[in-house]
Amino acid sequence: MDLLADLNFLANIAHVSDNLGSVEDAVQRWTALFGYEPEEAEEHITEQRADLGAGLISKALWESVQTSGSADGHDRESYTHLLKILNRKDRKSDSVGSDAVGGEYLVRLGRQNMTSRQIMEAAGLGERPKSFIGVSGAEEHNCASFCIVSSAARQRIINWALQRQLRCPDFIPISIAPKVFDGDSIAPTLGRQAILPQHRMKHIRHPPRPRQDEYPVWYFFYGTLQNPDTLRSALNGSDQDEYDLRPTKVFGGKLVSWGGKYKALVDDSSSVTPYAGAMANAVEGSAYLVQSECREDSLRIYETKAYEVVRCLIEFADGSEILGCTFRFRNAESLV
Repeated sequence: MDLLADLNFLANIAHVSDNLGSVEDAVQRWTALFGYEPEEAEEHITEQRADLGAGLISKALWESVQTSGSADGHDRESYTHLLKILNRKDRKSDSVGSDAVGGEYLVRLGRQNMTSRQIMEAAGLGERPKSFIGVSGAEEHNCASFCIVSSAARQRIINWALQRQLRCPDFIPISIAPKVFDGDSIAPTLGRQAILPQHRMKHIRHPPRPRQDEYPVWYFFYGTLQNPDTLRSALNGSDQDEYDLRPTKVFGGKLVSWGGKYKALVDDSSSVTPYAGAMANAVEGSAYLVQSECREDSLRIYETKAYEVVRCLIEFADGSEILGCTFRFRNAESLV
């Protein structure tokens, strides 16, 4: 686990003086924490101590870090340096738009935590985030409300709370299959590259559907989700729930093995028919009509961030076709 990636990005710098101790002691600490050579560590320490305008993180913030258990061998001075490193990394990530498929987090709402309105304001969102109710299996009356935020929104929320001296919420990392559909092209689509001339909008039969927020929507399953019991568990359904799984196939993909036990659907561009660029090879499986975004999110969490949601052409047993979704393995290069 990468310590720098998992520590909270906190940048509430205060102009304070502090007993920093000897440079020799600091060099020993910094070489252990950051992997610097002694000369390099001394250079960073000297530079930071000379920058009196920046100072150290506030005493209140440092106490909060210590209380949360995030200090992990740091003192106040080295933690200030850590935040500067994270600040540079954060700006670099923003410049390349990495948040589109970055990590996501659950945030608990209400009681002593932030409200959905505060989350919206702090994260700079255009609307309140979608909330979920979690119920304890042992005590059904014991429930809590949560919302999902991106990694970039998480950083903004932390900064917002610190500036107002509010309690920072707890962020629970979740592994969820990303879904980022382009509204002006077919991207992402199984087996098709949107940048190729034959796959641009004026050359294809269908508009870019399904849309990002289109429900109900058909999903093609090719692995464990074809089992009704597995699907029921993924959707947190009851024993009385019935699931209409229909025999279907999709084009443009092929199945490979991941980890020796999981099926992984990846692009297959080995054969193309003249028919509107449709792929000749087919993968057989089952289709299920997902009625709501809430159910879709449950499936995305089941599949984890090892996969991503993509558009696909689904063909039913009677020959009818519909544009739907499926889960494509994200790291196909590792399977070659």
